[in-house]
Amino acid sequence: MKRVALLLDNTLTIDRRALLEVESLCSLDIELHLFCMQEKDLPENETRNNLFIHRIFTPEIYQFKNERLLHSLAAFISKKDFAILHCHDRVMLHLGTIIKKQQPHARLIYESRELFHHWPLHVSAPGFMLWLKSWVVRKLEVRKEKVDGRKADFLITVNQSIADILTKYFQLKTKAVVTRNIPRYEVVIKRSDYLRNKFSIDASNKIVVYIGGHLYRNSLRMEQAIEEIVTVPDISVVIITGDDSHSQWFKQWVEENNWSNVFFHPLIPINQITSVLSGCDVGIVSAWNKNDLSYWLALDNKLFSYIMAEIPILATAQPEYKKIVEENNVGVCVDPEIPGAFAKGLKQILMQPENFHPELVSAKQKLNWEQEQKNLLELYKRILS
Repeated sequence: MKRVALLLDNTLTIDRRALLEVESLCSLDIELHLFCMQEKDLPENETRNNLFIHRIFTPEIYQFKNERLLHSLAAFISKKDFAILHCHDRVMLHLGTIIKKQQPHARLIYESRELFHHWPLHVSAPGFMLWLKSWVVRKLEVRKEKVDGRKADFLITVNQSIADILTKYFQLKTKAVVTRNIPRYEVVIKRSDYLRNKFSIDASNKIVVYIGGHLYRNSLRMEQAIEEIVTVPDISVVIITGDDSHSQWFKQWVEENNWSNVFFHPLIPINQITSVLSGCDVGIVSAWNKNDLSYWLALDNKLFSYIMAEIPILATAQPEYKKIVEENNVGVCVDPEIPGAFAKGLKQILMQPENFHPELVSAKQKLNWEQEQKNLLELYKRILS
């Protein structure tokens, strides 16, 4: 039985995409070793049938100067011989290239979820010196990813637009594999009242929801979306996001504007996402940023989460969003460069929301992980054979 090392730079419990991949790969005749971040109250090592979990990473792996730590981790992982090194995102890719030097026969898979070299620079606090230091480190990290990426044997990414760019960028000799950020199929039997009850939202109000690990300011048009949506009568906005400096800024901004109909909720467990979202009326997907291709060509998992929860989508009209939303008739795409576009799009959805429901039910029949995993499994079977 061949061994596979899956390198993940977070905890498996918060990463739906990785969790689904692990479940799919465990169906193969392999010995799967997952190396991921340490997690409070969970053991460093755990075994589940043919899955071996090693929680050995700490936040120090993200520090640019910690090359020595990565070499130490590589030496530890290399104690076992692996046929495949599957690396999630750039830090794990660099670790994978170090391991591959010790195990040159191993096939290196780079799973890139975005265009790192086209990310905007998000600085946690104001100040020129901090910005300059961050800019220099980013340039060095981009160069490192490009060098490491050209050593990859295979690439997995989240949509065809990004696949086309990265294939040329890394000068790949193999065709990129696309697996979109799609959840497992779930049936919505009864719509949840959780958010409505938690925030005491009146029964006559429609709930517009945004869900995302991060809520970056000044880059995604979310400020404009909120400003316009709160002007629509009988609307409550619920933002489900992580607790960081960016979300704290949004909370303060909302308070300063005295918007009593905007609520914030911490991230929810993966297995509760569909249920919680099902109690909402519209889901927002905004990443209108033509300057940063990583956002312009994004295809967020929240979009598919809304479809699985059977709620129509109010999306900005960039290429990958339009392919899903408009071609499946599951919502409305708007151009934020037109003032009032978000409010107009929301009103358009709320005029006849029942028209979207049969289309949402139809779309989730094909946009689910049970279908999407086939590309991943075919790649593995091809390598292992």
